[in-house]
Amino acid sequence: MNKLQKIQRIHQLFKTRRRWLSASDISSDLKAPESEVSELLAQMQSFLSAPIEFSEQEQGYRYREGAIANYNLPDFWLSASEIVSLSRLHNNFNGLSRGLLSDEVEGFKSPIEQALRVRKINSDQFYARVKYIPNVQARTFDEVFSIICAGVLERRQIAMHYNNSDGSVSHCTVCPQLLVHRENVWILEAWCHMHRGLRSFNLSRVANAEVLKSRSREIAQKNLDKYFDNLYGVNQQRPQLVELKFSGDAAYEAASQLWHVDQNGFWQDGYYCLHLPLQNEDALIKRLLPLLPNVQVLQPQALKMRLHSTLTQALKRLEELTGDSVTLPKTDEARSSGEVVHQLNPNGKRSKSFQKTLKQA
Repeated sequence: MNKLQKIQRIHQLFKTRRRWLSASDISSDLKAPESEVSELLAQMQSFLSAPIEFSEQEQGYRYREGAIANYNLPDFWLSASEIVSLSRLHNNFNGLSRGLLSDEVEGFKSPIEQALRVRKINSDQFYARVKYIPNVQARTFDEVFSIICAGVLERRQIAMHYNNSDGSVSHCTVCPQLLVHRENVWILEAWCHMHRGLRSFNLSRVANAEVLKSRSREIAQKNLDKYFDNLYGVNQQRPQLVELKFSGDAAYEAASQLWHVDQNGFWQDGYYCLHLPLQNEDALIKRLLPLLPNVQVLQPQALKMRLHSTLTQALKRLEELTGDSVTLPKTDEARSSGEVVHQLNPNGKRSKSFQKTLKQA
């Protein structure tokens, strides 16, 4: 029996026998190990909302009294995460089918389509009606990406020309550790010989690369873990707490998003308030910018000033490009008083929207 058939059998046992069933009883009926039975029962509770209860005294399982008559297994056997994953897989398969792996990809599709058929889901209908369209397609810079990936997997050093943020070009040799896809950017995490330490390299800035014959230096796992914990905010013991306040359409948009697994969001006086640990400040700034001016950073002060500085620099850059004169309030008192600063649009009309954004931030 496959997993679906085993779950259906457990459901039938609970419906018909109406007594406590031990893991051993279910295991004998399914001809499956007790560890698998425990996993199936947990999945039935998590994904199918099965009213299963366990008795310490009886050392057995059953459906709760009063729930047997009303509970039935759902007709649609896919969880939300499975639906999202399948739609993403289909999107990725379409990309692979146009390359050198087209024949092999067909072998992956068949088991998935069979799984859908078992669940009485028409695969053609599923893929036609459920679409996964990524917001931004991360550029992979095919030639450079393939070379760097080869160095990572073959554990060999890589020589490359790297375009720095200040416009200069560095020639460096690195010992690649891993490739990371984060915030729609591919990053090479590597030991840099020039800096004698671990560094992050944005693949979009790699001009050219070459895999060398020299073996890559291996970094101790505990040192890698420490580096990545600090870099990406993973497993931080006491991260700073961010307090955000959203209004208008941004409130509903923010409330519908997952910002962090440990986030705490609540509605208060028509505003959506969000508290979450600060992990990656740059990534958070990028997520907040499209929601301005309907978001306020309450804490920490450093993040608030960083967001304000980003907007101020953008306004200054706009002034340089257009030649328009823009006056900003010079003190916190001026900002809090609601002083209006006019900005000339390309059509010659004055706009207050950008200053409103600065004030809200």
